[in-house]
Amino acid sequence: MDDNNRYKITSEDYFDLIIEYHNNLDILRNLSANSSYNILDDKYAIVYTPLNGNIENAYYLFGYNSLPDCSGLMSIINENYTEIMPEFNLDPSGILSVKSSTSYDLDGEGVLIGIIDTGVDYMNPTLLYPDKTSRIVSIWDQTIDSENYPKDLYYGTEYKKYHINYALSQTDPFSFLPSRDEVGHGTTLATIAGGNFNTASGFSGIANNCEFAIVKLKQAKNPLREFLRIPENKPCFQSNDIMFAVKYLIGLAQSLKRPIAICIGVSTSQGFHEGLSYLDTYISQQGRIPCTVILVPAGNEGGYGHHYSGKTNSNFSYDEFLLNIGSSSQGFTMEFWGTPPYLYSIDIFSPNNDLLGTIPMTYSGSVTQKFTYQSTVLYVSNLVRHTFSGAQLILFRFLNPSSGIWRFRVRNFCELSAPFDVWLPINNFLTNDVYFMDSSYYTTLTATANADIPIAVTSYNTLFNSISPQASKGFTRSYSYKPDVAAPGENIIASTVGNQLISVSGTGVATAHTTGAIALLLEWGVVRGNLTTVNTNSVRNILNLSAIREENTFYPNQYWGYGKLNLPSALEYANTYQSQ
Repeated sequence: MDDNNRYKITSEDYFDLIIEYHNNLDILRNLSANSSYNILDDKYAIVYTPLNGNIENAYYLFGYNSLPDCSGLMSIINENYTEIMPEFNLDPSGILSVKSSTSYDLDGEGVLIGIIDTGVDYMNPTLLYPDKTSRIVSIWDQTIDSENYPKDLYYGTEYKKYHINYALSQTDPFSFLPSRDEVGHGTTLATIAGGNFNTASGFSGIANNCEFAIVKLKQAKNPLREFLRIPENKPCFQSNDIMFAVKYLIGLAQSLKRPIAICIGVSTSQGFHEGLSYLDTYISQQGRIPCTVILVPAGNEGGYGHHYSGKTNSNFSYDEFLLNIGSSSQGFTMEFWGTPPYLYSIDIFSPNNDLLGTIPMTYSGSVTQKFTYQSTVLYVSNLVRHTFSGAQLILFRFLNPSSGIWRFRVRNFCELSAPFDVWLPINNFLTNDVYFMDSSYYTTLTATANADIPIAVTSYNTLFNSISPQASKGFTRSYSYKPDVAAPGENIIASTVGNQLISVSGTGVATAHTTGAIALLLEWGVVRGNLTTVNTNSVRNILNLSAIREENTFYPNQYWGYGKLNLPSALEYANTYQSQ
């Protein structure tokens, strides 16, 4: 990439491809005419190639794996919640006892917390020092184009602490530093993880003396958003931008010689749910770097009917699943994933029970069929050789779908049992009236929570000591033990844009809470020299081993993972690691 071609990174006339090139630049140079590439590392690069009319062509030419996934927000504001109980934010995880203990006296000093999300309100007083200077060391705003982009990344604008402090000293800070958090989600996560104590309200984040590094993700490009039928008004972020965000934060932490806990506040339901996507494998790879801990939300897909798990038992039987589509839906996608080496065919029945057609079993690389029913246009792409796992993927794209119950009859032509799964997009990308009639809430973890190395955090209600009803459930499709731990994530008080106190819920909230706790652990271990070689893998092991578990309950399980986050126990286990 160079300055003459970097406009392609944000141009709507170019689509993005994630390419695994293994340091062979010829692969990138020969991929497509008039394309440019941006190197992520010696394994991955992002190629920006002319759209030439239809992103669907790219889908078939380069395969499902290469097109970026689209992630959405993993927390919601509780509109009707008014009672503020700040003590319930921190007490259940043992945060208050650690912070008040003379043995530890931890506040996150010397640790960076990285937030990958919607940006930050840098004027929020909970993110300032007492002298009104900023606790934010850097903001990379991917949405603002300038010559002041981070080195070797070629897009967005980087604002350092001196830029932020200068802006804070001005009458109109935004006239000098225009980066804003229009959504408020990123600010909310930052204040939960490390906001200052507010004596008036009782609000407190966890790592009150940490510093922050913020990445504001740019919105997904419109052609990709339209291809996946994601509503225009929903925040939506591409996986390649998240990958660059992780690279940026780790590079920044290394340049400052600081440990970093990275909170990724967004995720997706796309993919095979085995942690095999490019984003999954990249953050697993980066999570092995010393003094780096990466955390991801488990997802909020546990109670919405967005997953169906089925099985065909022989070549003479079939399995049917029913999809309810309400009148408010304008369109969406649905992914059918088979189990290799089996191949499947699907009969599609409309709400009035007409057979619209059959998706045939085929060994060819990709086949697309178009069906129409009343106002509905349905594109079905049958992809066999375009996935990491070798599993058959059938992608359904509904445009202006007719309301009613759609029926899908699945067959395989083998005498053996052939399992399959079907997933709808995350709740943020769907209307509430789209769901499977006989759904399974298991195996609903969002994409990155299925990856082996990142710490996948689920959410629980501290008042009732119960898992959050909307929290996604494990395990992964390959039965790996995920999520890892549960943290407070229901009715959590946070300071958002304009220093407004709000109540929020979701696994994104629980992930921010856990990020703050890990910042204290990193202060004890890395900054104070007690355990200097930690990374995501070792910290995940510490959290899982030290989690609080109920009697007469088997762990790890699909709901709680290894149990509830408990910082005092984690520090005790860290002492065990130290002595080994």
